[in-house]
Amino acid sequence: MKALVTGGSEGIGFAIAAEAAKAGWEVEIWARRQPKLRETLAKLNALRSGGAAPSSVSVDVGDAMSVRGAAERYITANGPPDRLFHCAGYAVAAFIDQVREEDIDGMLKTNVAGAMHVARGFGPSMAKRGSGAIVLTASDLGFIGLFGWSIYAATKHAVVGLTSSLRNELR
Repeated sequence: MKALVTGGSEGIGFAIAAEAAKAGWEVEIWARRQPKLRETLAKLNALRSGGAAPSSVSVDVGDAMSVRGAAERYITANGPPDRLFHCAGYAVAAFIDQVREEDIDGMLKTNVAGAMHVARGFGPSMAKRGSGAIVLTASDLGFIGLFGWSIYAATKHAVVGLTSSLRNELR
């Protein structure tokens, strides 16, 4: 099995990559920060049970061209992944009038556009092959609103809507 995990250098993304490595899957992680990626690869190598060594690529999922280039490289070298886990995310808790503009832009870029870019980068090739799964990580806040999290919740509602639509579109 081949797994690609965005946001794979920490948090939920790392936990998924670690379990895939333990299961002997071929794992590639994407994240923005090169030093963190190197550190995470060492951890994944220590956990893996056979199979190819994990790999990493520095990718900003909010940048369409970055995702497109990395996805094309991955597909050319490996074919589409069997499992794509999009876990890259950005969260800031604050009242709507106190969220900084750069944080609004960051959450929209990473959480919403990032999910779209990654799905566009891999979904068509997975659909053409007729197999695979895409997991776009949202949050409980993708289903409910919560005091002090309005912008973040809005981005996660968008991820839930995208996921629901893709489920039918890519079949």
